[in-house]
Amino acid sequence: MARHFDDRYAEPVEEINLGPDERDMDLIDGTWESEHYAGRRKHRDWQNVGLAIGLLVVLAMLLPGILVMFG
Repeated sequence: MARHFDDRYAEPVEEINLGPDERDMDLIDGTWESEHYAGRRKHRDWQNVGLAIGLLVVLAMLLPGILVMFG
């Protein structure tokens, strides 16, 4: 069993490993692999995220100049 100390009380705390729980069932029965390799898993498109951040940076540089010219 893994033992670690709780800093608040400085007494050893036992950690009991109960094995896999309901959160791990998709790993055990193989549904995670079938969804992942079938393309049904959601994933973030980092190219679009980078494009959005780039546009925000360009707007942040141009907006003060536009405000000075028309303000």
